[in-house]
Amino acid sequence: MMERLKALISKATRSGASKVRRSPIIYSPPTTTDVNWDRLPPAAATANMELAYRQASPDDEELRGMAKLYLLFVFLICLLAAMMSVITAPFISFNTGLATAGGIAFALTFVVGSKGPTSAFSRGALIALPVVAFVVFQVVGRITSSRMSAAMLFSLVTFVFFAIEGKRPFVFYRSWIYAHHRLTPEARRRMEDVALRPRLSVLALILLITILVPELSPTLAILSIAGVCLAVLRRELLGLRRVFHRLMLILGQYITYGDAASLAPGVWVPEHSLAKRHLGLWKIAVPLFLSLTVGLYMFCPADWVAASIERDIKELQAYCDRPRESKDMIDLWRLAAMRPRDFDSEAFFSTPYGWIRPVLDSMSEGNTGYAWVFLLVAVFVYALPMLVLLALYSRPVDAITALRETVEGSLAQDRRPEWQCYVDRLRQSRHTYEYPPMKTKIEEAAHLFAGVEPYAQFPVLLHENVLSEHCYIVGESGSGKTSLGIMPLLIQLIRGRFQVKDHRETTTPPPPIVVLDLKGDPALFQVVREELLRRREQAKITQETDPTYAFRFFTPEKNKASHFFNPFQSFASEARSDIQLCHLFLDALNLNHGEGYGRSYYSRRNRLLLYHALTKDPKPQSILELSERLMRLTERRRPGEGVMGQTDYKQDSFELVSTIQALAEYPMLATSGNLEHPEHAIYMPDLLEHRQVAYFWLPAALESISVREIGKLALFALLTAAIDRQRAGGEPRQVYLVIDEFQRIAGENFKVILEQARSFGISAILANQTQSDLRTHDIDLRPTVRANTRAKMYFGLSDNEEIKTLSEMSGEEVAILMGADTSIRTTDKAMERPWGEWLKPRMTRNEILKMTDHPLQYVLHVSRGEGYSQFAGLPVLCQTQYPMEKGDYEKLQKRPWPEGQIHTTVAKKSPEEHDAEVKIAAQEQLASLFESFG
Repeated sequence: MMERLKALISKATRSGASKVRRSPIIYSPPTTTDVNWDRLPPAAATANMELAYRQASPDDEELRGMAKLYLLFVFLICLLAAMMSVITAPFISFNTGLATAGGIAFALTFVVGSKGPTSAFSRGALIALPVVAFVVFQVVGRITSSRMSAAMLFSLVTFVFFAIEGKRPFVFYRSWIYAHHRLTPEARRRMEDVALRPRLSVLALILLITILVPELSPTLAILSIAGVCLAVLRRELLGLRRVFHRLMLILGQYITYGDAASLAPGVWVPEHSLAKRHLGLWKIAVPLFLSLTVGLYMFCPADWVAASIERDIKELQAYCDRPRESKDMIDLWRLAAMRPRDFDSEAFFSTPYGWIRPVLDSMSEGNTGYAWVFLLVAVFVYALPMLVLLALYSRPVDAITALRETVEGSLAQDRRPEWQCYVDRLRQSRHTYEYPPMKTKIEEAAHLFAGVEPYAQFPVLLHENVLSEHCYIVGESGSGKTSLGIMPLLIQLIRGRFQVKDHRETTTPPPPIVVLDLKGDPALFQVVREELLRRREQAKITQETDPTYAFRFFTPEKNKASHFFNPFQSFASEARSDIQLCHLFLDALNLNHGEGYGRSYYSRRNRLLLYHALTKDPKPQSILELSERLMRLTERRRPGEGVMGQTDYKQDSFELVSTIQALAEYPMLATSGNLEHPEHAIYMPDLLEHRQVAYFWLPAALESISVREIGKLALFALLTAAIDRQRAGGEPRQVYLVIDEFQRIAGENFKVILEQARSFGISAILANQTQSDLRTHDIDLRPTVRANTRAKMYFGLSDNEEIKTLSEMSGEEVAILMGADTSIRTTDKAMERPWGEWLKPRMTRNEILKMTDHPLQYVLHVSRGEGYSQFAGLPVLCQTQYPMEKGDYEKLQKRPWPEGQIHTTVAKKSPEEHDAEVKIAAQEQLASLFESFG
């Protein structure tokens, strides 16, 4: 196979083809998504929100490594800066140095600018940095010319900064611990106070040793400081490595958290920004290091080195004073390079760097053994300051580590999913903000947790009012639109949120909910049922007959318990005339075919027959009574006895009669209006009044006609109940209507239904698999859904047209392409790096396909923001989590249907069997019709 492939490549090359290297398109940063700050309060106003989403951090090992390298970098910068300043300050005049710094700044600006566009701040920093560095070098060089004065000055600055800034890393880390997602808002408010301040008395002793003891012996000073530190750490000597790792972990979190952070609402924002935290760490690390560097002769045992050099000089002097004849030719060669010199002890100890020149001179004379001095200094440069930091911070490290273990250990028994932890914090938040520009009060608890933007790392919050203008959820089978879309929304709505009512803190009651499940999801059914039962327990509702927060369920499936649902009861109203009731049934059963030749005729024939059936005394009070009335009216043969003759019925009204007759076969739907316990039936006005949940289990996997008609009856029953309640002046109720696979019951009047539902307090949550399902040979519902839904969730797209539409709808952004271009001239070969700009969609086709492939990601599009749901009308990529553990979800799917419920009934036939009987009856009617025509 490989030989054949090589042959093909060779043939293609000989025929003039060329090989082109391919590479994937990678954008950096991976996203430009951000919230719309023009519509949001200042970041300071949302910094203390109780959601406090803690952004992801590197692992502990990586954090420790970053802290080690960071401190090493700080120490080396200080050491190099000090050495350069003391070397250059005496020899470079101020004017010359300033001019040189300006030239360096110009060169840096030119080089960086040639590689691409830069901001004004970056250009200003490039210009100012060399000048500031030169001034600092000059100042430090003059200060460090005297060891004693420099050590005193740096020690004073060190003590002041440690007293002010010393505990900030641990205050940050304590707040970081209490931002743990499993902590409740109440636990976060009870933040434990632990000892976080460094040992200032130990610091004062170390600084005194640094100033005074080197006058006697630098070696003794180094050993004394090490001894003091080890004495402080005597209890941790065996675990010194562990203390060091813990300190590095704390500092690593301190210098990295929020490096690419968004200040979006809901993100945990530390008291100090990342830049201020870096500056604070430099404030305590740089003066401490300079104090030790200057005071301890740059960590050199100078007295020991001085004694060694002085001894070597004396030996060399004695050797040179010996009689010449005793010297051989090799000694003469050595003496040519080694000349006796005077040892200036005062110059050696007057400055911190006085030992460097004598040591280098000794090494240049061939005494390479003095290299150990620089090796020893290299060890002390990192080890001694770290040992001092451990001595100063060992107590705060132990305290903050114990606090973390206590806090996280107490949460080990918390089995809540991570999603639920964030929801509990969000929905029970007391955080509010008066936003003057919008003249509104923004409540954190009034939002639903929709997930997290995976790249920008901020929580995506969905205001409840956004749902009041309907939500559309689309996703392929298995994409998670039910378990990740519908289920989390319903759980949060049923559980309620924090509110202050009548000066009392309480939780909002669950809203009325109607679920039309045309797919039949067992887990969704059981979750809604369990959540409502939990709310009844919290409200201390023990009587099963109490209608408050009751869970009602309806199903036409065979051998399954079901509550009764009589549409006549919900449609009945004193303000509704008989003709209006007639139109309600026609619209609900999709028997109103609209205007136009032929269609209007059959609509009017259906209306005529149905009107006479509804108005003839005694008026029917159930589907069963209506079916019997229709059959009696159409069975009369004499022209004067009935509404129409037998032939007319067969030709014109068979659709109406057969539809009602099929529905009458379901005992839970066709029941009489005189139930023994009507308060336990599904009655939409009671559902609104008592905040009940009605779950209509109507799986239409076998394309059953009856279940779709039952769903439409429930939909219109809810709509009429909401209209009647509002017109009667009842207390407003926000009710949620959830329809899974809604395209099965949507018709021409669906646009009107959506518009009316919003006006009367009904929020529709619509879900289906693809947008192409919304387009049939009769009607295209896609424009209706797009125009009438304020929030849309895309859980997976595979249709090219849908992907293209979402990509175009995502907006545009500027992309900068850096390239490489090589040009060959007669004199040289030049390499250029051109760059160009072009507009691209914010979400490319590849990114949408990647989202579709991810099991937890979806795209949220809020067309108009509210509260903290401000995304400038642009789609946002979200990554969410399951609201429960996988094992619990699987148990719910296998849980049996509730049996033995009081005041329920059981169907003896399935919807498929009913449809089969209706089909047989229709065939018989058609056969008799053909016989009548001869």
